[in-house]
Amino acid sequence: MFNFRTFSIFSFMVTLCLCEERLLIDHLRWNFFNLEDQLWEMALNSNSEHGIEKWEQDLVKGFTNINKEMKQMPQDLYYGIKPLRTNFDFPIVYAELQTIDRIYDKFEKFLNEYPKNNGISIEDLSYDIFNNKSGVQVIINKIHEIAYEQKDSLVENLTQMLHREYQCKTSEQSPQQLFYNLYNSVGLRDLKVYILQQFIYLFYLETIEITGTKLKFSRDKYRKTIDNIIKNMTMVFENPRDIWKCDPKTFIKGKNYDEFTRLLQGYIENEVDMSRSRSCRQTCDYYSFTENYGCYDYKSTFCRKNERCSEKIFGCFFVESYASMCFSDVALRRYDYIRYKSGETLGKTKYCPASNLVNSWQRWFVRCHYCVCLCDEQGPLSDRYISLRPVTANVENNSVVTGIRFIKKNRILHLQIQEGKLLSHGYIDQSTVHWVDVDDFKITDEDITSGQDFFTMSFGDASMTMDEIEVKTLHVVTGVQLKIVDNSVQLSLHVTPFNWLTGTLNLTESFQIFDSPSNKRTKFNIKNADVPILTTDPSKMHESAGEKYVEFTHTDFGKDMAQTTIPFIDIQEVASSPAVPLAGVGIYYKGNNGYGGFIAPRITTYDYSKHLNKLKSVENSDHVEKIEIEIN
Repeated sequence: MFNFRTFSIFSFMVTLCLCEERLLIDHLRWNFFNLEDQLWEMALNSNSEHGIEKWEQDLVKGFTNINKEMKQMPQDLYYGIKPLRTNFDFPIVYAELQTIDRIYDKFEKFLNEYPKNNGISIEDLSYDIFNNKSGVQVIINKIHEIAYEQKDSLVENLTQMLHREYQCKTSEQSPQQLFYNLYNSVGLRDLKVYILQQFIYLFYLETIEITGTKLKFSRDKYRKTIDNIIKNMTMVFENPRDIWKCDPKTFIKGKNYDEFTRLLQGYIENEVDMSRSRSCRQTCDYYSFTENYGCYDYKSTFCRKNERCSEKIFGCFFVESYASMCFSDVALRRYDYIRYKSGETLGKTKYCPASNLVNSWQRWFVRCHYCVCLCDEQGPLSDRYISLRPVTANVENNSVVTGIRFIKKNRILHLQIQEGKLLSHGYIDQSTVHWVDVDDFKITDEDITSGQDFFTMSFGDASMTMDEIEVKTLHVVTGVQLKIVDNSVQLSLHVTPFNWLTGTLNLTESFQIFDSPSNKRTKFNIKNADVPILTTDPSKMHESAGEKYVEFTHTDFGKDMAQTTIPFIDIQEVASSPAVPLAGVGIYYKGNNGYGGFIAPRITTYDYSKHLNKLKSVENSDHVEKIEIEIN
């Protein structure tokens, strides 16, 4: 039985830990500290009426309960730290973490089968825990050294890697998320080691001599270790939380990029056919905004081959009278190039089976020139539509947005979301993560309304703002929508607060937000641009939140005969793995000088740093009292 001459207890646990919004791993630590408190108090207040068997039963019961709570943490060693596999030290750390898990699994089996032995004795566990060559404390010390303490530690190498090559090499997670997952993975094994040690101390309480100094040293050492780790991680937790996609190795339309088509397109027309009076008394520059009034020289080869612009013609100019024109065999293009007698060429020359000579011709006392213009014409080949419908996660099932991408369906550009069910402490149920189908509608459907269900771009009305919207702590993104604000397509977010401890969404306080810059937005200057996928250099991201907008336009006349609508749309999935809730979504422009670039989405992962610094050190506590225990 216990014979306590003097005692005092670690009574600061409950009184200090009033911070309910801490990370799950820290929450589990505090819960175990409280359990530990209760068990020591039970031991210290024991009397002869309580036998060893009853004590062991209470002990096993308490540790079984905390073990069940531990199941809230992802147990998979690779959970969230797969990007670290290329690090030189990671295989060593991974192997040591596996060893801790194996020993803890033995302990878990011991708890589940107690009081039966079934091949796992308390002596075996003691050896696995306290062996000074291969015990778990030796292992965890080695992990700490490699991960946090030594020169070129895992954290230091990871920091350098993220600065050097993060965006294109490990973009399945934001930088903060990588450190967060590393902190959780190592922290869970830290806690397992501490639980194993304390279980043995308590289990042998009645048979070994154990001093208060040793007990206090064990706890102080653990808490000091955790405090040091938190101090190290606090700085790296300030890393960016953005995720976006770099250019793919190979551009494949419909898989990693898409485009609007024939929004504004280079067009050749004779001035007589743009004149209501059918005269040629003006110059090409005169026709700044007009239309086609029919083909005057209807017997000519040009009239038979040239695809008529049935709507707006504008921005015309004259180059030369005599030219060789190559009509394109690609459905979305009218021409491949036009080469003038002087050698000046609009577009890229190539073998042309459908070449046609054109020459300005004389009519009475004036000459009727062929003008180079732009055509703005809706039709079955012109995809220029953007969905305005809200896209919301299944909030009734407590689901939130975890990823985003652009997708074109039925010629309409949509924002598509990935969703997953929100759990406590900012976790997502990975088994529920999936991409939500976009609304299946066509612009020709009877119940579909332009300006309400979709937006139609046209000359002078074809811009999109570059936004980056972030929400505050304890709020998550639950939906997205593209809206028309000030005659421009603009991103809007549906935001919902949630309870950190339960993960429950507070649907009654949901709201929408969009970016409203203090200054007037300015336009990205996309000039002399070629087809975006022809670039040989990776596209550069242009930071622009709240300041810029992009106007969809045409490629350069000289480089592409203005046949392609730019920018293109990056339709790659932008989501983290494992999935996490989002604190922000943005739309940005990326590209290189001389090329049309891409419009692309980006996400901002939830800010876990706001929940990190919740552990207070033992040495800073006034509630810690000296323990003096003697056990016979």
